[in-house]
Amino acid sequence: MISIRKRKNETIIIQNFKNSYFFTFSSVIGAYCILNFLSILRVDINITYKVIFIWFSIPVIIWLRKSYKNEKLILRVFIIVNDKKLTIKTQEMRKSKKDKIIFLKDIKEIVLKKNNGAGFYLILKLKNGTEDKTISTDWYASELRIIKKIILEHRRKGGEV
Repeated sequence: MISIRKRKNETIIIQNFKNSYFFTFSSVIGAYCILNFLSILRVDINITYKVIFIWFSIPVIIWLRKSYKNEKLILRVFIIVNDKKLTIKTQEMRKSKKDKIIFLKDIKEIVLKKNNGAGFYLILKLKNGTEDKTISTDWYASELRIIKKIILEHRRKGGEV
């Protein structure tokens, strides 16, 4: 989910990832509740299905717990775009923000790319040959298209084409 705040000379884009990490955990609990509800209604659900479901959901719960312990989960990404530079601030869980400043004149091209798993990246290819993959989403690319459009608008305003 993104929120966009436009000012006269700059645009602030906030990507919020808080809800995406709880989706997996809530779907595991929800599926188990549905299995229990169906067994209450006397639908023939064998106990082995419940046991198999629990054993398949244990690695997911362990992965979530390790992710929270390692503090690798990104909660928020602040993108501040003005006519000259692009500032990316990432806020990880229990850590301070990390700043990255990219000048718009140094951006060679902006590419949307699908990840091997689920998710999309907005790749900023710079003139010195490096790529930046900080901006990403989990399920769909429409937010990234909006961010790309805003960056290109500010790049045109700054005089670079």
